[in-house]
Amino acid sequence: HGLKVDDFEGKFVETFGAFASKLVEFKPDILFFSAGFDAHRDEGMVGGKTKGKGVTGADYKTITTAILRAIGPGVPVVSVLEGGYAEAAIKDGLKGHLEGLKSA
Repeated sequence: HGLKVDDFEGKFVETFGAFASKLVEFKPDILFFSAGFDAHRDEGMVGGKTKGKGVTGADYKTITTAILRAIGPGVPVVSVLEGGYAEAAIKDGLKGHLEGLKSA
């Protein structure tokens, strides 16, 4: 299921909230974060159509925190930096992701 560009900001975090609840049911032994920031508002993916419409570092923090809280303590976590090409998007997205890792 894809998100329409115009619905992106409000629905991206909501979609990950639903995903986090599914992780509780799945009970993973390990969690890998593909820490790509293509959805960041400074990235401009999809031929620039999302420029200014994506998510922020604060959203990545919210997503990361929600997922980690959903799976609970004791599950090893691996984050792999990938995706995203705009330096500002990588910096802000990575900062939010790392803050989410610390706050969970």
